[in-house]
Amino acid sequence: MLDPLLDVYPQDKNFEEIISYLKKRNAIELEKISNGKNPEVEKRYDRYVDYG
Repeated sequence: MLDPLLDVYPQDKNFEEIISYLKKRNAIELEKISNGKNPEVEKRYDRYVDYG
């Protein structure tokens, strides 16, 4: 999901920390969405179901 963002940073030792952080946060957010624990996504889904 965030691959284009990761491609912005060069594969350099100076950027290893930020790239690692982005990958971890991406995994955490995807897990929250999959488990239904992301309130923003759940709110949008409820609106879609109620009004769509």
